[in-house]
Amino acid sequence: MPDQVNPAIEIRPAGPDQADNAARLMHSTHPVLYDDLYSANLAIETAACTAIWESDDALESHQVAYGAYVDDRLIGFEIGGDINVLRAREHFDDGIIKSVLTAEAFAHYEEAWRGRWSYAFPRFPEGTYYVGCLAVLPDWHGHGVGRLLLQNAFDRAKAIGCRDAQLDLYASNPAFHFYLAMGMEKLSETTVETLRDTDTPTHYRMIKRF
Repeated sequence: MPDQVNPAIEIRPAGPDQADNAARLMHSTHPVLYDDLYSANLAIETAACTAIWESDDALESHQVAYGAYVDDRLIGFEIGGDINVLRAREHFDDGIIKSVLTAEAFAHYEEAWRGRWSYAFPRFPEGTYYVGCLAVLPDWHGHGVGRLLLQNAFDRAKAIGCRDAQLDLYASNPAFHFYLAMGMEKLSETTVETLRDTDTPTHYRMIKRF
């Protein structure tokens, strides 16, 4: 049975505030990834995620996010866009992250991302809306928040002429069944050998065709 949607939930364009909740939400999308990128150091991870969220230019900026709010509290978000959004923003993140990390921490971040994790997230084509992040705070699971956010992304994707929406998740992520229930299907499967030690070497690309 679908979650019962709480009528108090409002989906709207996100603002730069509440970066603490935004950082928690980012981490929750793929804890193994974030722990590896930031050496499981919550302080430097939070600093990097806060800077990205508050920036106007980053790939995971509030500017490309829709938030789920209850009484103006950010309880979930969806961050995404088409290939034009990716092209316009993908080169800003390194500079933003570098500005808040030590040289040693940034060197580790670069090595982890370029040498390991980037292979788990293949590029997506023209005409696709890519959901980069979808997350809900734990105390709001089961209230239909994720369904509202993802449906909002589908509706916006169709409105700008996209032919499908895609996203990636690691194979053991229980959200896989949620995406199936939302009409998505598995498009491809990528296994990265250098991620074998993380217990999340295999990632699925999911697709919703319009």
